[in-house]
Amino acid sequence: ECDALLLAICPDAAISFLKDNAKSIPTGSTVIDMCGTKRKICNIGFSLAREHGFLFVGGHPMAGTENSGIKFSREDLFDRASMVLVLEENKAEKETKIKLKRGEKTWPKNGPKRG
Repeated sequence: ECDALLLAICPDAAISFLKDNAKSIPTGSTVIDMCGTKRKICNIGFSLAREHGFLFVGGHPMAGTENSGIKFSREDLFDRASMVLVLEENKAEKETKIKLKRGEKTWPKNGPKRG
């Protein structure tokens, strides 16, 4: 069982994971992807969420530089980073706000901090 699932993997892997595991995600759970690109993952995520009864939220961490690839990674890349959330247009606003409010404990307002 889980209330929330964060997909912090590349977009194609996230899509594969969702397709392979959507039926096992508990009804009422919230799934947030943290991939950089949104269109493809959101289209598939929203569709699978409707079909299987979980809430899918597209997420885009506002972190990084103009460079891409593992060789440009840094330990502090996500420190205090904000995250843009992409919601499905026709989702009930109240329901979504309640579920995201519960998630604030996982993703603090000022972004994550290394412990």
